[in-house]
Amino acid sequence: MSVFTVRNPGENRGRRRQDYNNQDKELDRQYIRMDENTADSIALMTNKHILRSLSPDMLSAHCTWCGINTPVIKRKQKYHCINDITTAVKKAPDKWAARTKAFTQKTDRLARQYNLTYEKYLTMLDDTNYSCGICDEPFTKDSPPHIDHNHVCCPGKQSCGECIRGLLCRMCNSGIGYFKDNAQNLVRASVYLTGV
Repeated sequence: MSVFTVRNPGENRGRRRQDYNNQDKELDRQYIRMDENTADSIALMTNKHILRSLSPDMLSAHCTWCGINTPVIKRKQKYHCINDITTAVKKAPDKWAARTKAFTQKTDRLARQYNLTYEKYLTMLDDTNYSCGICDEPFTKDSPPHIDHNHVCCPGKQSCGECIRGLLCRMCNSGIGYFKDNAQNLVRASVYLTGV
C-alpha cells in the first residue's frame, strides 16, 4: 500500500497562493491512501463518474459518483454513466437553420445597404445571364456577384436603390472603383493598353 500526496500550496512555485480557490486548498490538505477505495474517493472529490462492475451485454454498471447501478452508454470505444453530463449527446446542427439564417442575412443586407428586394436581385441576375456585366465571367460560389452603384449619387457603400448599375464580378467592380467611376480614366486606360 502506497500513499499519494498532493503538494502544499506553499510548495507550488509556479502559482501564487491567492490563485487557489477553496476546492484546490481543500485538495492540497488531503492525503489519499491508494487502496481499493482510492478511485471511489477520487471520484467523489473530483465529480468523476467512474464505473465499477461493468456489464456490457446488459449496458449497466455501478457508478461511484451516483452510488447506484446505472445504465451506461458507449461513446468513442468507452463506456460512460448515463448521468454524466460530460458525455451528453450534442444535438446535430440543423443545416436548414444555417441556410435560412444565411438567406435572411443576405436579404436584410440587400434591403439595408442597397434598398433592393431579393426578387429584384434575382431579376438582375437573370438579366445578366448569371455573369459579370463587363467581362462575362459566370458567377460561382467562389466568385459571387457584386452590386455596382453610381458613387456620384450615393458616395460610400450604401445606395438609394435608384443608382444601381448592375452586377459585376469582384475584379471588375474593384477596377471601376480604382478608376474612381470616371469613364475618361477608363478610355485613357484602354488607349494605354491598346497603344492606339
